[in-house]
Amino acid sequence: MSWHRVIIKHSEEAHLFAQGLMIPFVQQYKEAGTPEGVSVYISRDDGGDRTYYFSSNASSMAKDLLHTFKATRCFAEPNLDTLEKFVSKFSTMDSLPRTFIMESRVNT
Repeated sequence: MSWHRVIIKHSEEAHLFAQGLMIPFVQQYKEAGTPEGVSVYISRDDGGDRTYYFSSNASSMAKDLLHTFKATRCFAEPNLDTLEKFVSKFSTMDSLPRTFIMESRVNT
């Protein structure tokens, strides 16, 4: 499967959409046994929109979730040097929601 991206437009509710995407994603990641090669990167534009890039392994693992969020296929791997790595491995499931909720609210 190819890389995919989800764009969350800047709004007052953007952090809720971001949480709705990433918290279930990390739950699936943990339930799958934290497989190798699962990565998510994020970019933010000047207008506050966020784009989440899901590696091919991440896309394969979370097909239904990405479909729900209308993910689009990337025709090539994004330039990772310009992106912030958001997900690779988590030490505990509890660490994402608190960190993510704080990060989401600060950047909306």
